Amino acid sequence: SILHILLIIKMRSIMIFCKNMHMIKKLDFGLACPNLIYELFFIFGNCWRNGVIFSNAWSILQAVKTMLSKDMAMNNCIFDNNVYCNLFSGKTVMLIVPHEDDEINIGGGILPYLSKSTEKMICVFTTNGDFLNPASVRLNEALASLQLLGVKKENIYFLGYGDCSREPCNLYLNPQNTDGVTSCAGRMETYALEDHPDYRYQKEGHHHRYTLDNYRKDLVDILLEFLPDTIFAIGPDAHPDHLLCTFMLNAALQRILSRSGNKYFPRLFKGFAYETGFLGIKDFYGLNLRATTAARQAFRDTKVSNPMYSWKARVRFPVAPCCFSRYIFRNLIYHALSCHKSQAAMCAADSNINSDQIFWERKTTAVSYQGTFTASSGNAMAVNNFQFYAVKDIRDEPLTYCDTRENTWLPGQFDEKKEIKCSLARAEDIQQVSLYGNMEETSGILSGRLIFSNGEQMAVGKLKKYGRETIVTFPVKRAITWVAFILEKGFGLQPGLTAFEVYRTDSDEVKHPFLKIMVNDNFIYDYIVHPDENQIDLEVYRYDLFEKIQMELLQADGDCILEGSVLKLAENFRKVSVKAYAEGQEGIWDLVTIRRLSRWRIRKIIFLQEIERFFYRSLRRLLVAKNCLVTRFLT
Repeated sequence: SILHILLIIKMRSIMIFCKNMHMIKKLDFGLACPNLIYELFFIFGNCWRNGVIFSNAWSILQAVKTMLSKDMAMNNCIFDNNVYCNLFSGKTVMLIVPHEDDEINIGGGILPYLSKSTEKMICVFTTNGDFLNPASVRLNEALASLQLLGVKKENIYFLGYGDCSREPCNLYLNPQNTDGVTSCAGRMETYALEDHPDYRYQKEGHHHRYTLDNYRKDLVDILLEFLPDTIFAIGPDAHPDHLLCTFMLNAALQRILSRSGNKYFPRLFKGFAYETGFLGIKDFYGLNLRATTAARQAFRDTKVSNPMYSWKARVRFPVAPCCFSRYIFRNLIYHALSCHKSQAAMCAADSNINSDQIFWERKTTAVSYQGTFTASSGNAMAVNNFQFYAVKDIRDEPLTYCDTRENTWLPGQFDEKKEIKCSLARAEDIQQVSLYGNMEETSGILSGRLIFSNGEQMAVGKLKKYGRETIVTFPVKRAITWVAFILEKGFGLQPGLTAFEVYRTDSDEVKHPFLKIMVNDNFIYDYIVHPDENQIDLEVYRYDLFEKIQMELLQADGDCILEGSVLKLAENFRKVSVKAYAEGQEGIWDLVTIRRLSRWRIRKIIFLQEIERFFYRSLRRLLVAKNCLVTRFLT
């Protein structure tokens, strides 16, 4: 194969370079370096000298994996975090994504943790991925990938809707079609595998037609059947199937939350499969894992495709220990992605593997969802919508978000009062109102006023742009039956509100705090220090946590001292474990190991990474070329 020829040329050039010992010494790897070099080239040399012809690239890959496994020992390093025990122990968690491989793009780093710590970890795929590949291929790949990540087969569900991508048959473009659209694969009803049927067939013994109402109903039913305590789901990616999934999940939750007497309020976290995963920055290789970074800046002060998601508001979860490694071939995420061969998903491993997994939380506890809205003019009920944003065309890239009368309260130009009122289902003790302004930059609210049923009033300043949440807090107001907002001053042609939410007191909110130790804004686990470094500035990421953070040193090998959050290292320092915990809440903690390695060991890691990077990039080019040829043939 072409790859084999390239590898033979590469191996021969390396062997000629390192044929003599004086050349090896020039690498300055230390006394142990010759053994490492000989170990590497023993594998490569046998392949070259004996004229071994590999049937495919994976045979070479296996040899490299075997060699790298010998350097993966963490030297008894200790790193752990109790976040998953605190948040998810004994709970039901559900992951909802559109395509088979998106489960890794948005949650690969946390799924192994969730599978072990939860009572039940459920994964739901809304489409069957049959746009270019047979559904059986994509679905079996997903089963293999998730079982590798620890999710049980019986907890994997396929809704079975067609993968329509940007085609006109996308359900979002056919909201009034009640007979069902025909997918790109020529199907009109949900389906999955013979031995693993789609959700509707499992539940009722029949399939569902491809309609928007059925899509929403399936999501409502599966949510109410399992009542997950926490939902991780796809966010508004710039992809039609991803947008359809997140829009329909919002619609399903709206239907559930607005039910009379509803007592189900799941925690909802949404993530992006493209900007922070599949198309993210390829920054895996290095001594220490880096934090997730967005691949592009779609708007001025946000880094993802939906402007209402502020980068600073992201929630960062630690990754599972099996998803932490310095070599990509030894990382569980890489192996899980490798299961998705039809998508060449392993090509995105170096952008998917990071020190954190990021999401944005969307609250579901607003009491206003069960209330009624009236207004002096405009569509009042538009603000009582869990969706609260719209796009001009779901197929556009980049997406254009807009204010429409269906999703935004836009008072009439000649309306002098400009008032919207939320009447609650019953008297409530409230402490917060959240207002969401226009999605479009050209219009917005500069000032307004809140009026409460007890006669009290309070001024509201300028609302945040891009439809972001403006939080208005106040001392607890008792037995409130209605809240009104008056728009006093705006700019642009159509200032208005996309959402109006009322929340109870803080004491009613269930807190799930956690913390994580960082260096330079990167989550750390087994952190390697250069020989020249004599101090490290430790930082702490905190979520739902306001108590003072304490740090202490454990199991130090060599001299070191902790002054506040600065760790000072002596010349004889080798290793130390650092524990951070919340004062008065010792159950909230994080434990990491910090090591100083010699120069030759650091160069050894870098050298092995470079060897692996060559193999990985070669395989990636081969797979991308193969998939391009297959795609061209199928289309």
